[in-house]
Amino acid sequence: MATDGNKSQMLRGGHETFYEFSCTLCDGEGKHVEADRYCKECLVYMCYSCVQNHNRFPLNKRHLMLSQSRFVEVANTAPLVSFPTKRCTKHHGELINIFCGNHNVVCCSVCKALEHNLCVETKHLPDAAKGIQVSTEYTDIKNEMEAFLSDVNAVLLDRKTDIKRLAEDKEKVKQVIGDFRKKVDKHFENLERKAFDVMREKQKELVSNIDRDVRYLNGMKTEAEDTLKQLESFQSQNESELFVYVKEGKQLLKNGKERVREIARTLHKQTIHFEVSSKIEEYLQSLDTLGSFSGYTLSEYSVPPPQIYTESYCQTARKFGQFNVKETSDLGTCSIRDICFLHDNSILITDDTNMKLKRLNQSYELIDSVKLPDDCYYVCSVCPGKAAVFPMFYGEVQFVSVGKKMTLTKSFCVRNVSGGITCIDDKMYVCCGSDEDPDTACVEVYTHNGEWLYSIPQKPQHLRSAPRRITSIDDGHYLFVTSCHSDSITTLDLAGNAVNTFSHDMLDSPEGMCRNDKGQLFVCDGNNNTIVLFSPKHQKIEVILKEADGIKDPLGICYDQEHSRLLIGCRHKDELIVFSL
Repeated sequence: MATDGNKSQMLRGGHETFYEFSCTLCDGEGKHVEADRYCKECLVYMCYSCVQNHNRFPLNKRHLMLSQSRFVEVANTAPLVSFPTKRCTKHHGELINIFCGNHNVVCCSVCKALEHNLCVETKHLPDAAKGIQVSTEYTDIKNEMEAFLSDVNAVLLDRKTDIKRLAEDKEKVKQVIGDFRKKVDKHFENLERKAFDVMREKQKELVSNIDRDVRYLNGMKTEAEDTLKQLESFQSQNESELFVYVKEGKQLLKNGKERVREIARTLHKQTIHFEVSSKIEEYLQSLDTLGSFSGYTLSEYSVPPPQIYTESYCQTARKFGQFNVKETSDLGTCSIRDICFLHDNSILITDDTNMKLKRLNQSYELIDSVKLPDDCYYVCSVCPGKAAVFPMFYGEVQFVSVGKKMTLTKSFCVRNVSGGITCIDDKMYVCCGSDEDPDTACVEVYTHNGEWLYSIPQKPQHLRSAPRRITSIDDGHYLFVTSCHSDSITTLDLAGNAVNTFSHDMLDSPEGMCRNDKGQLFVCDGNNNTIVLFSPKHQKIEVILKEADGIKDPLGICYDQEHSRLLIGCRHKDELIVFSL
């Protein structure tokens, strides 16, 4: 509302009110508001609200502002043919109204004060823009932009053609694999048919023997029942007749007992057992891939396959000791869910019962702890002096400064939180996904500062359910992932391709995982109360620690490479268990 001088005229039409001098900034947003002031520096009319925003910046307070009484003077002496309209992306709310000739850039008043204060070739944007419409620079930039746009369209068309070609290549590859699969299926069907034929002959032979025994036993049963009936019902005084019955009964027992014993010895002994040829299993396990690809450009994620470790994979573990990690302020028995080493070789453990992140020295003595906002599940070292912890139900990854004392710093939100976290080089890999929707199962990749980069894998079927735990192998070229409600471990490359999925009868509910310097993987099996070791390449597995060794519901595990030790944390146990390998 105007308060001094000559008010601007109002024009009414339809449902909107227009003003002779309306706010330039609001007009740009499609709103018609009466102008209250005119800024001679910014060369714009402003309403009362825009004036307030304009004056929030200290440098703008020195701008000369004209009241409504001088609007006609401005319109007559300096008609606005050119005025700034775009706002600065660095300093929101500021108009781009300055041109710096030293750097050949346009900027706002705040940019000039902070970044171009020493530049001598600065001009007010309307002054610098005079004559731009008839300049060669304007003509040249249009011509160059048109040529550039033509190049972009040409390359874009080629790229789209490449996509179409690759889609056709994919279908061809699928056809080749499908044809080969049909051949393999046909061969296995022949082998299966032969095995069934042998099985039927074997069953026929065994059933025939059993039927023969059944017929004999039924006959013997009838004779024995008749003899017993005769003996029990005999009432005559004829001893000769009874004598015959007795002698015939004895003869029947003599002939039948041995035969019945012989048949009884074969009970449950005649079975049909089948074992798959070890040659087939060994050959299939020796295969890394179904075939090979050629004629394509390797991506940045193309890496050599996991190393083959031919030495013995067996390990023996000897208990080194148990170390109490309970604090006096803890309200419940500790549950050590995750363990990691920091760059200074101190140790971080998560205690989800007491919602704490705890730090131990190299002697496994408790140094300090920090309280977290929710159940403390997973942790990893990010860089020197910095760790990241994943409270399971809080939905955020929390950064922790690890100096003389641990302190919580910033955090960032994660979509569909489901499990663990690990760091490889300069990236963090976080397990995400919903248990109820397998298509959401993925590993989200972030920078060390919590900026989202991308998700892997690209195809949801590579992970059958939401990932729970994650670790890396082969210098970070591959990821090992366990999934919720699954007894399998999936190997992914960094492009998100499923290299292998491993399961075993000895593995029931895999929890924490860690690897040693030989590429072998140690896994906590919570349901079996065991620590199992397997060689990913050969899919060999063995149990190295059991419940008798003090392993009860293991959750967290970490390998101490310097001392060749395993650090193990369990649910509802106040001690960290350490074993020497």
